[in-house]
Amino acid sequence: MIPAEKPDNEDVRLDSLRQLRLLDTLPEVQYDRITRVAQRVMGAPIALVSLVDEDRQWFLSNQGLEESETPRDVSFCAHALHAPEIFEVPDAALDERFADNPLVVGGPQIRFYAGCPIAAPDGSLIGTLCIIDRQPRKLTEVDNETLRDLAAILEQELKLRDSATHDELTGLMNRRGFYFSGQQALAQCGRGWFEVRQRLLWACGGR
Repeated sequence: MIPAEKPDNEDVRLDSLRQLRLLDTLPEVQYDRITRVAQRVMGAPIALVSLVDEDRQWFLSNQGLEESETPRDVSFCAHALHAPEIFEVPDAALDERFADNPLVVGGPQIRFYAGCPIAAPDGSLIGTLCIIDRQPRKLTEVDNETLRDLAAILEQELKLRDSATHDELTGLMNRRGFYFSGQQALAQCGRGWFEVRQRLLWACGGR
C-alpha cells in the first residue's frame, strides 16, 4: 500500500475545510440527494462525499457504506486530491498503491474507485464526490460527465451554504450561521453537554 502524499498547500487546505464547519455534522438532504443520484445513475453500490481531514476522511454524505469515516492513510480520496480532474482506479487489486489496502482486502472490498475533487469556496481541494464498486470497471464518457456535473452542483451547494452563514465583509459567522451551528450541536446532545458547549464556543470563534 502506498499512502497519498499531503498536498503542498495542506495547511491552507485544512483551514479552508474547517472554516466550512462541515465535519461531524448531521446528514443534510442537499448532499444526500447528490450521492443518491450518483449511486442510482452510475449503478454503483457506494457513493460518498468524502472530506479529507488531517488524519481521517469523514463522509459528509454516505450511501451504501456503514462507516462514517476511515483513516486518511488508507483513503483513496486522499490520492484524488492530487488529480487534475477525476481520479479513477479500474481494479484496486491490480494497483500497487491499493492492492494490500485494508479497504480492498477486507470490507468494503473496494475494486473500483472514481472520485472527482471538490473545492471549498476559496478554491482549496477539500475532498471528493466518489463512487465505489466491488467489481472492476471503467468509467464511460457519460459517467465522467455525470460525475463532474454532480461535483459541480455539490461545490455550488457549499458556496451557497458559506455565503448564507458568513458575513460577506468580515468573513465571520452571521446570525444564521450561529443558529445553524447551534441546531447541529443540540441535535447531537447525546454526546454530552460539555461537547455541545465546546462546539458552540468554537462556532463563535471562542475557546
